[in-house]
Amino acid sequence: MSHGQNEQHNSRRRPQRPRVGAVYEWYPEGLDKEKSKLNIEPGSLVRVAKGSQFGAMRLPPPFTYVEDPNNGEFLGLALDNSLKPRTKKTTVT
Repeated sequence: MSHGQNEQHNSRRRPQRPRVGAVYEWYPEGLDKEKSKLNIEPGSLVRVAKGSQFGAMRLPPPFTYVEDPNNGEFLGLALDNSLKPRTKKTTVT
């Protein structure tokens, strides 16, 4: 396979989904800006949760279940694009 074909193949890859158990910062984008039911401030830390622990089924992209990283309280649904890698140097207890 030539180099050009490899680049074309890589450009079609899906964006990576947020990982269950990982902590992200929530900055609302798209529908999250207008219709989010999350009662948290932009920039708040959230942890990606498995829906099965809340009695829910697996969600299709681009939605993800999120919880409070400190106490495990279910917060709701977030768009994958609203979850950004952590930049704050705070610790999660």
